[in-house]
Amino acid sequence: MSLSINNIKKFNGIYNGITTNTNNNVNTCWRDLRLVFDVLSNGYGQINGIGYSIFNRKKIPFLIFGTFDSNLKNIKINKVHIGNGFYNTIMYNISFDLETNKILLKSDNAVGEIQLDDNIFNNEKYYKIKNNNNKKFFGCI
Repeated sequence: MSLSINNIKKFNGIYNGITTNTNNNVNTCWRDLRLVFDVLSNGYGQINGIGYSIFNRKKIPFLIFGTFDSNLKNIKINKVHIGNGFYNTIMYNISFDLETNKILLKSDNAVGEIQLDDNIFNNEKYYKIKNNNNKKFFGCI
């Protein structure tokens, strides 16, 4: 099945994933990202979401805003950090891997992927670290 404006809503859901900074190889985890793809009456659409990042052991909330056209080419999202000392915006180009239900991310200095699958933590890119309370959680350093 190919992705079209008629079936893009199959990507609505909760995502987890990772991006890696291409300059310094530092990872940022994306957690509990709720994404909604809305098709508007004019054949265009919008992408909205809310989630949080784990970066340097800090939990950083963020919002997602984006748009797409009926050709689903050049889809862009803005990730807007909104707390814990971070108030910046990063623009990503996104594409879809229909076989794995992944969304591939690329910015000026980061690449990564987010996935609908609940079993994402089975991927070797993820590992456990301990926070200050000695409780284990999934994250990136």
